[in-house]
Amino acid sequence: MSDQQQQDQGLLARIARTEGAQNEIIETLQAITAVIGQGEVQARLGAIKRDKMKQIVDEAVKQGQLTTADEVEENSFIVGHQKDAQGNVLFPGRFQVFASEVLENVRKLLVGKVSGEDVTLEDGGVVTIDEIYGPPPETKAAEPAPKAPKKTKPPKGSVVKSVTPVRTVSAVPVPGSQN
Repeated sequence: MSDQQQQDQGLLARIARTEGAQNEIIETLQAITAVIGQGEVQARLGAIKRDKMKQIVDEAVKQGQLTTADEVEENSFIVGHQKDAQGNVLFPGRFQVFASEVLENVRKLLVGKVSGEDVTLEDGGVVTIDEIYGPPPETKAAEPAPKAPKKTKPPKGSVVKSVTPVRTVSAVPVPGSQN
């Protein structure tokens, strides 16, 4: 057997093991969902995602990359939550995004607002501002807010223009899911 054939067989064996592990995870999740219910699984996943998102912001504050701010500005970093017109919280119940990444018509509504304020959107949905951050004082004029590296299309109804991975700044509302 040639070296190439051995490498191919090794790769196929790793793929088979990975698929087997993936199938086992799926079966386990299906069993958990059957026992505790879809709503409870979504609630717990939402809580885990919110906690991870909060840890990202807390670490950025600790490292001096973000500072608390009194009101939303064009370069602010906003933490909040969004409800659709029917009052359903968009999953996972928290978004965190640079103001520059928010749709322009919504950004205009947010600028000048303070933590705790609700902003009613054109479609009847509501964005609540929970926390506001800005860049450190020494970089406020010198550097624009950093851009996240990888973007995907946000779900329908989201106020953000793009969604970034949870490892960076995340805004991941999913319509139809509750807190």
